[in-house]
Amino acid sequence: MARKTNLTPLDIKPGEHWGCRYRVEKMLDENGVPVKNLQIGDTAAGPGYVEGTAFIKKRDVDKELLEIVDIETSEVYVVPFANVWDIDTVVVKDDNQ
Repeated sequence: MARKTNLTPLDIKPGEHWGCRYRVEKMLDENGVPVKNLQIGDTAAGPGYVEGTAFIKKRDVDKELLEIVDIETSEVYVVPFANVWDIDTVVVKDDNQ
């Protein structure tokens, strides 16, 4: 997905593999890194936006939402159409073959 595209979530064809860049709001630490498993007494700097690259798992055209899976963290998010860009088809490769 190195090239920029002008595709929108409405261009996605069912049965094909698609990916995108995305933006979500998460709780961040003082260094701008997403906080995980914040313990009682620990503090975070506050919410902020994080961007990443993801596979598109599901699309809801009526609600204009996508369910995506981050390719680095495997975290699943539901994001509005407005928070995704660079949508393109992806090739899924099995390294075990």
